[in-house]
Amino acid sequence: MYTTNVILKVLQPYSPELENIQKLYLEVSKKVKNVFFYAEYEALVRNRRRRLNVRAHSAVIPGDCSAVWEVLHSDHQTLVKFSSRDSDNYKTVLSYLKEHFKKASRAVDDKWLDAMRQDPVKAVSEISHLFFEKTMTINEKTKEYKVLRDSLEAHISILDEGHLQTVKDGHMDQMPDALKEFNDAWKHYIVTLRNILAKMDGLKRSRDQGVKGSIEKIKGTKIDTGDVADYKQEILQATRICKVRVPREARFVLSYLQ
Repeated sequence: MYTTNVILKVLQPYSPELENIQKLYLEVSKKVKNVFFYAEYEALVRNRRRRLNVRAHSAVIPGDCSAVWEVLHSDHQTLVKFSSRDSDNYKTVLSYLKEHFKKASRAVDDKWLDAMRQDPVKAVSEISHLFFEKTMTINEKTKEYKVLRDSLEAHISILDEGHLQTVKDGHMDQMPDALKEFNDAWKHYIVTLRNILAKMDGLKRSRDQGVKGSIEKIKGTKIDTGDVADYKQEILQATRICKVRVPREARFVLSYLQ
């Protein structure tokens, strides 16, 4: 595919088309935290001459006051080709990804909490279903133990926070039986998951202590694929029960809440 003169004209600096696209992007991305990376060095072109392919002003969106400009010590061709995990460019990009990941996770949690305020039965049912599907995909390998454990902790956290803000124990005597059953199912699910998490943490502590001790202790406390499989099945079973119990009372609870 050849680049036409029309396309080249549109891509020229200060072209009206590009300015319009940038303007439209600024309007829809006010809540987006942008990080613009650009290369510091000129790139080798056709093994002969060198030139700076994308200059700083072309790598960013003018008018985005909250954006961060970050120069990477590379040329355009190696901008995302890191030499190793220890390279400064790799560490720089990774730090921004981690920061955005944390904020994204909190944003997702906030949306679930808002959904629980609006429709707790539906929200608990849906988030439990998604958690069930995610747990199913976790491999039963020793290295996946932490993935399973962290996923469980995050799920408990959002359920617990949602329960505290949605169902007021002080008003339980005013709730119909259907809502009480839903509340009991929700609390029982949280307690069950907390118990599983406690057992997983206990096993992890035992293994860590064993690593510092004798070989016999290490053999006795080492986490293996069987441990991962057992905890995974316990989590799945608890979630299956919750998925069955919660929707059963949905229409009664919803009519009460509305």
